[in-house]
Amino acid sequence: MSYYLHKVKGRIRLRTPIIKNNRAAADLVKNFIMHLGGVTSVTTNILTGSIVINYNPAIIDAEEIIKALEKEGYFNSHLAANCETVLQKHVEKIGKQAGRAIFGLVSDHVLRGTGLSFLSLII
Repeated sequence: MSYYLHKVKGRIRLRTPIIKNNRAAADLVKNFIMHLGGVTSVTTNILTGSIVINYNPAIIDAEEIIKALEKEGYFNSHLAANCETVLQKHVEKIGKQAGRAIFGLVSDHVLRGTGLSFLSLII
């Protein structure tokens, strides 16, 4: 599982393999985060390795929270994908699948009724 980071003012969502399927680690991380001044709530999901942190931006900012998590070894922002990179990955995958589907339809239409139509099925 990879790291993921999305942040808006007052809220951070991240994924870390440290807590995935590990309740004890999730509880340690949650306790650590809750003791940072300005954090108002923390929700963990051990099935996905996700952590949602709500905080008061007048007291602490997202970068301070992320740096604290990195210092403790709970997160690695250098390996983290963000919503733009995840979206780009999915768009590329959909584009490849759409290209294959269009190629298949065109090939089928062009080769229909010819001896090569069987080959279009294989392709």
